[in-house]
Amino acid sequence: MTTAIGIVITDHIVAGRLQDHRITAKPLRFPADPAEPGALAALPPGEMVEILASEIAFLAKADPQPLDAIGVAIPGIIRDGVVEDSPNLTQIKGMRLAHDLQKELAARGISPPVHVVNDADAIAAGVA
Repeated sequence: MTTAIGIVITDHIVAGRLQDHRITAKPLRFPADPAEPGALAALPPGEMVEILASEIAFLAKADPQPLDAIGVAIPGIIRDGVVEDSPNLTQIKGMRLAHDLQKELAARGISPPVHVVNDADAIAAGVA
């Protein structure tokens, strides 16, 4: 049985807990109000990592089953967890998102591997 947290970042963030490829709880959304367009584009990179870590921590504590992995899907060119370019979120260009998020989660006692990939690649892998 595999337990993971999946996050998709576009013009908003959606995070959900998955068990054996099925969502097990209501997904979280940031910003909570869908009528707040462009909220992520103005968000400093450090705050984005903090928001992601907070959502992951909330979902991790929702169930005693330990997490096997955390996946983050984001538009742009992503290599080895580094955002080389992101047309939607230009402020995170060059950010070592996987490393920064892993470090923030470790400080919260959450230690599964963090994988950051291109959103289209993540969807293709999920379909396969």
